[in-house]
Amino acid sequence: MIANPIIRRYRFSQLRPQQAWVFGGVYVAVVLLVLFINSSIYRYGQAYLTATHLYKGLFVQFAILEIFLLWLLCPANCSTVVAREIADKSFDFFRMLPLSAAKKAVGILIGRNLFCLLVAGVNLAFCLLFAFGGELSGQFIVQMLMILAALTLALNLLALMFSILNYKKTKNTSIPVLLVIGLFAFGPVMGGLIDSIGTQKLETTTAYFYTFEAPVLYLIAFCALFVAFWAYIGVLRRFTYEYEALFSRTGSGLFMLTYLVMLGGLFYVYLLEANDPDPARVFWMLGLLPAAVVPLFAIRGFDRYLETSRTAHRVEGLFGRLLIHSNLTGGLMLFVIWLAFAIAAGVTARADAAELLWLAMIAFSALLVIWALVETTAVWQPRNEKIGYLLGFLAVLYIVLPFILGGIFENEMMYLFSPLGVVNVFDSHYSAPILLMPIFFNLICLLPLGILIAKRYFDLVAIRTQIEHTQDMSPRLGS
Repeated sequence: MIANPIIRRYRFSQLRPQQAWVFGGVYVAVVLLVLFINSSIYRYGQAYLTATHLYKGLFVQFAILEIFLLWLLCPANCSTVVAREIADKSFDFFRMLPLSAAKKAVGILIGRNLFCLLVAGVNLAFCLLFAFGGELSGQFIVQMLMILAALTLALNLLALMFSILNYKKTKNTSIPVLLVIGLFAFGPVMGGLIDSIGTQKLETTTAYFYTFEAPVLYLIAFCALFVAFWAYIGVLRRFTYEYEALFSRTGSGLFMLTYLVMLGGLFYVYLLEANDPDPARVFWMLGLLPAAVVPLFAIRGFDRYLETSRTAHRVEGLFGRLLIHSNLTGGLMLFVIWLAFAIAAGVTARADAAELLWLAMIAFSALLVIWALVETTAVWQPRNEKIGYLLGFLAVLYIVLPFILGGIFENEMMYLFSPLGVVNVFDSHYSAPILLMPIFFNLICLLPLGILIAKRYFDLVAIRTQIEHTQDMSPRLGS
């Protein structure tokens, strides 16, 4: 691993004596200050009654410092790595390195955080020392280490993934903001941890994944590893296919499928509870989120449509082929997967079928508008590079305006016209005519977008027709 050229490069820059001594001195000063304050409280105050209580308090404070290093500072470093490479004019060199995408990802994750990880390792030793001194159970220590490692991996991979998605030339970091957040969050987090450790809430609380019962911290770590896995796949894809969307068609379908399997495992026991419609409703709503968000990271550009039109054997049926390979079909695939799991959850929970039917119809009409906005951006951007700003503004207006008007006119029924207000479909006060109104509204919004999309499709069909006509005329002119 040390042979990785990216790690070696960051090692020379981060472990320079003039830099390492400064930040190392800051950490030593913080450690000495924490030890001095707590020892003074133990000797002259009444907060710590015994040495065991003192060690528990020190464990919590060093654990918070560990969280700050691994969950805030390291992701902040990863979130700006590509932007700093571009600002330093070394990103082209990074691209040309003869390394696989996996080695590049590992090199950045470890190399960019090399000094921070060394400090975190020392701090973890203090945590374990005070945990044993505070007579904390081995089960609790293992659970904390698991969730610490899983969330560290997930947060850093997510930060790196979004760093790769955003190529901006800047060296600005968010470390000062993180310091302010850390200072304000230190007290509440420390109080909550001390209370949980004292009552053994964290280590004894259990949860279910389908029928498997496990400590809740293990399940949280498992969910974090799920996020880390898909973030890692996204990083590898972005390094391998730099100008492609984050999700491929197959990748978006697999993500939706695995996400719903995970979500179903967390809700399965609650879905079995009789006479409680809320678990099924929450499952339906949470399951819809990827159907709206994932298409934004799986946009097929206009060049893919040109490629589809070029590879078509004949002009007949080209419009349908373009539609099949469009972003609209990708979103439809996600919705169909959600609908299958939603029906299964409804049957398991013995939920009201009418609720699911109205939710599916209203949500589908709203998602069609969102997918159409995405598709319009994709096919019209070559004509006008700024059209994305206009359509983005319309999307925000489409989501927010119903809430504004509902607040002005004091009419909550207007919330149904927003994709975020679809949750109001579960309100039994709304009759069928009222629930049909947002569907018709979404279809009206869809009409101009559909016309714009169809026009671009017909442009491609016309181009292909003209090419075929030219090819047919060439042999005649030659003869």
